[in-house]
Amino acid sequence: MSRSLFQCTTLPPSVQAALRSAGYETVDDVAGVSTEALSAELSISVRDAEILVSTTQAPKVPRMTQSVASLAQANVFTCKYPAVNKVLGGGLLRGHVLEISGPPGSFKESLACDFVQAFLKADEEVVFVGDSTRTFHNG
Repeated sequence: MSRSLFQCTTLPPSVQAALRSAGYETVDDVAGVSTEALSAELSISVRDAEILVSTTQAPKVPRMTQSVASLAQANVFTCKYPAVNKVLGGGLLRGHVLEISGPPGSFKESLACDFVQAFLKADEEVVFVGDSTRTFHNG
């Protein structure tokens, strides 16, 4: 689902009106359109078209107060199985999903519990889907 152009509060009202008149609704609608083409199509200045493009197409970079190394460390969770960590590129990334499957008697449950413990130690929430769905959290 694409973000509405009209949620971009930095767009001048005249540009918003021109966008509505031309049928543009979402950020994806203007993706890949040059500033010159927008300026001509919307009858707006090149400067306003540049503002529109930079507002809608520039990646949003959050302000960082931590080093990249500390962020990388905080967002990767390892288990006690080095081979699993290696396959996962160093561990399980925060916000990612890991599906564990295998035959009966394999270490599925042990691996799942190990990752749950790693996330809980870091005060993160974990959703575990197995025979039943549970949410784990500290407290």
